[in-house]
Amino acid sequence: MIYNASARPFPTALARHLVFAKPILRTLCLSLKKPAEPATDDYFLVFLKQNKPDWLYYLLVHVGLNNKNGTAFPDHKLGGYDLNWQSVSDAANWVDELLQSMPFRDVRCWLAKHLNITVPKVYENGTPINDTFQIFQWMVFAEGNYHAFMDALADLIRTSLADDSIVMANEETAKYQMKPYGVISIELDDLCNESPSDS
Repeated sequence: MIYNASARPFPTALARHLVFAKPILRTLCLSLKKPAEPATDDYFLVFLKQNKPDWLYYLLVHVGLNNKNGTAFPDHKLGGYDLNWQSVSDAANWVDELLQSMPFRDVRCWLAKHLNITVPKVYENGTPINDTFQIFQWMVFAEGNYHAFMDALADLIRTSLADDSIVMANEETAKYQMKPYGVISIELDDLCNESPSDS
């Protein structure tokens, strides 16, 4: 049966809504806080491109959504997770704690992909490394490079969040209803500070 438009006029208000409604886009939102001053709340927001930065996208989507932890993943008033980090080192500690709670294979793959750390299958004495605790035990004791791991983690966070290429342009965000699945809050000065490996 052919629809008779004259018999049932399409509601004008609904038609306008369908024409002008913007698609929803879920990305991370970066809230850069300027140096704290008395009686001020000075910050600005930018939306990041989809799935960026990829190291954090994996942690939030594949880990957070499937195994939400009230401490690690509180809700933000703008929507999504509230990642309120006071500093890059604070963010590194957050990632470190989260990694230690993840499955062995996921941690091993994440370290290899994002920090170029290859975890061996066995310790030097031949004991198998087959759980998450042993990965971190290896970094602390067998290699003695846990501080290097934390420095590399801080470098990853700093360089990725300070990368202008992952920020969506205003004209791009204007095409969508922006719905953040996470809001990262961090001090602008700390993000721009020289990393330990550069000094």
